[in-house]
Amino acid sequence: MTPRSIGIVAGGGGPLGSSSVLRNIILECQKQYNSWRSYEFPCINFYSFPYSEMLLDKNSCSIPSRELSYCIQQLKLTGMEIITIPCFTVSSYLTYHNYGVELIEVGVMMNHYLEKETIKNPLVLCSKRTRNSGYCDRNFECHYPNETVQKELNYLIEQALQGEQVDIRPLLSQLPDQPIVCACTVLNSQMHAPDDPRLINPNKLLAQYVVYRSFEGSVQDHLSNTGFIETHREAISRN
Repeated sequence: MTPRSIGIVAGGGGPLGSSSVLRNIILECQKQYNSWRSYEFPCINFYSFPYSEMLLDKNSCSIPSRELSYCIQQLKLTGMEIITIPCFTVSSYLTYHNYGVELIEVGVMMNHYLEKETIKNPLVLCSKRTRNSGYCDRNFECHYPNETVQKELNYLIEQALQGEQVDIRPLLSQLPDQPIVCACTVLNSQMHAPDDPRLINPNKLLAQYVVYRSFEGSVQDHLSNTGFIETHREAISRN
């Protein structure tokens, strides 16, 4: 079966974080489906658009929302059958969902994942803009760090956006022993990978799910599906 084409809507504070999802998609194809020649991978269109400033707390939603809709429509016109939005900040501007393609939104994906893993009310690390938008709250029950930790987090995000590698371990040491969702694609991309079982990386989860949907999903089961369909590795272990 030929894998279905994948469109990635990159952006938010910048495209660096979404590029991590692109890399994880490629690695997942290699790991789960033994892809290594060009023709063994799905067609992947990484669309980076110069959005209006999204990280301003009081920015109007109307302009970035129109820009996001434009990007999705452009990817659809190029023949992309699956379109994913990895960035939580970008996703907070999504006001329309029915584009006639399989739209995989990171907040919705996380909701199904948390339900499947019976994880309740995780702590969310994200930008101040995403936090204030209520995007995560609309998709799953969660809570956020105190203002002191949030200020430290904002500084790390700024460093990551500038292309610097960041060490999140000092910040993690201040947090309670509970599941932590790092809802910031660029932070997941630029942090030194901490060996911390509490930390949940949506970049990798999204890549696993998108690849599974590309190789084994269909438009029909997407329309009828109401939950998080298993990934390839889960299907193999179940069988």
